[in-house]
Amino acid sequence: MYNEKAEKHDEKMTERWKGDAEGILVFTGLFSAALAQLLVGSLQNLRLSSQDASSFYLARIYQLTPGSNPSSVTLPPDPSQFLTPKSAIWTNTLWSLSLVISLTCALLAILLQQWARRYIRITQKADDPQRRARIREFMFQGSKKRLPLRFMLELLTALLHIAVFLFLAGFIVYLFTFNRFVAMTAAVSAGACTMLYLSISFAPIVFHDSPYYTPLSTLVWIVSNGAIWLGLRLRHSATLRSPSSKPAYTIRQSLHNCYLRITRGITKEVGDLARTQSSFLDTSVISRTFDSIDGDQDMEKFLTCIPGFYRSSDVKKDASALEKFNRKRFPPAIVSFMDRSLSSELLTDTEKWRRIAISFSVINADPQILQGTFQRALQVPESVIFNHLPFVHLSQSRVNDTDPWVRDYARCIVPSLLITSTITITIGPSSFVNIWACQNAAWRNTGCLVIITVCDSVT
Repeated sequence: MYNEKAEKHDEKMTERWKGDAEGILVFTGLFSAALAQLLVGSLQNLRLSSQDASSFYLARIYQLTPGSNPSSVTLPPDPSQFLTPKSAIWTNTLWSLSLVISLTCALLAILLQQWARRYIRITQKADDPQRRARIREFMFQGSKKRLPLRFMLELLTALLHIAVFLFLAGFIVYLFTFNRFVAMTAAVSAGACTMLYLSISFAPIVFHDSPYYTPLSTLVWIVSNGAIWLGLRLRHSATLRSPSSKPAYTIRQSLHNCYLRITRGITKEVGDLARTQSSFLDTSVISRTFDSIDGDQDMEKFLTCIPGFYRSSDVKKDASALEKFNRKRFPPAIVSFMDRSLSSELLTDTEKWRRIAISFSVINADPQILQGTFQRALQVPESVIFNHLPFVHLSQSRVNDTDPWVRDYARCIVPSLLITSTITITIGPSSFVNIWACQNAAWRNTGCLVIITVCDSVT
């Protein structure tokens, strides 16, 4: 069992590694090719051009030639006094760093694919299940220690982003050597893109429910919480000198919480915040799932999970959050579902009883659902659920309920059965005695005619 689950987990994990590595390889390939092309042309500006040196010496020779007019020739710059332009130094430095980082990312991406294949090969090689489980656990624990592969992926992405920004900086400097207006336009565009990038980086720090994220977000998270921790630490040191110990204890708690946020990261913080808003989120989950239901099969699966969901401690802690859903949306759906199931000619008796049993378990899961279901049933007196003995028996069992609304609705449902003159139940011979006893208990004062069909004979 461990090996099966571990194999599925490892396959998903390694496929994710390979997918990220392939994306990095594609981008670095295109980016490095374009950057290398620009860098080859820009490197020529770091040294004196041979054509400029030749022009200088030819002009000098012409001036020294007898019979020539030296004043008519303008000498080019002296090669011995050549100075490399600062713009060329900055441009080539930034582009060279960008190219080196990009090629390093490509190399690490290739290695990451090899690491993923090696991990699968080692963990799935052994034939003995016990030995295979040990090897897999050993390798899995190793992948989380020292330098986790997840961190390596983030490092690759961060390095690639750095390479892009270095290229943009060098490109703007390069443009200034040609035209100032073009360079300023490119600089404004790059600045806007940088501000957008920084906004995306800070988004998960300010808004924890934000899906946006960059590799810089983790660094911002650590730095910001580290600054808060340092401030609290200094305040704690100052508080220790005061006679009151209660503020010092409060600050120590804040220090501990801040340290936990730093070590656990943004992802764990999102989980903690989601737990504090469990009532609102549970209501949203139920509502979205309910809206996505398509057909009675989906409804059956949905209703099957409801009793367990309502028995959970988080839902019991704040049941009022689901009050509107339990009163307004659930009851009509349940009554309609039971009505369609009982009147369907495509379902077998076993399937009908299973669906009704599931519906009853949902009705009894919450008093508000029970109350709303009884109210909805009274609004549709032509429903076939009134011909269903267990539903009427459920109503009679609630005529003395502690909830006044449930009690009044149940007392209204039982007399309404007088409108229905005949109720037919099809059972097997072995169940006749039990059904007859149930019929006597449930229908003693209803005045309705109940026809029980046993083995195709009417009794």
